[in-house]
Amino acid sequence: METDPISIPHPFDQKENIEISGFLTATIALGQRTTIVRNARRFMSILDNDPFDFGLWPDILPFSLYIPLDVYTGNVARALGLLQRKQNDWKAVVEYILAP
Repeated sequence: METDPISIPHPFDQKENIEISGFLTATIALGQRTTIVRNARRFMSILDNDPFDFGLWPDILPFSLYIPLDVYTGNVARALGLLQRKQNDWKAVVEYILAP
C-alpha cells in the first residue's frame, strides 16, 4: 500500500481533505507509482497536511466561490437533476449553486 497512490488520501479524517488530496494525487499521477507517491507526499507536506484549507485565499469566504461550469460539469449536473438550463453560462452557475 505504501507505493500505491491511493494511500495518499488514507491518513486524512475530514471528507474535504480526502477528496482534495485524492484529486491532487490523481492530477500529478504521471510516471512511476513510486515517483507519484513521493511527489504527492511532498505536496501534502507543502500544504501542511491540510489540502482542503491550504490558505491560498484567506480573505475569500467559501460561500462566495462558484463552481467552474464546463460542458462535463453541466452535463453531470443535468443528469443529477441539479440543473435545468441548457446553456453553460452564468445563469446556469447561479441555478446550480442555488439547487437544493
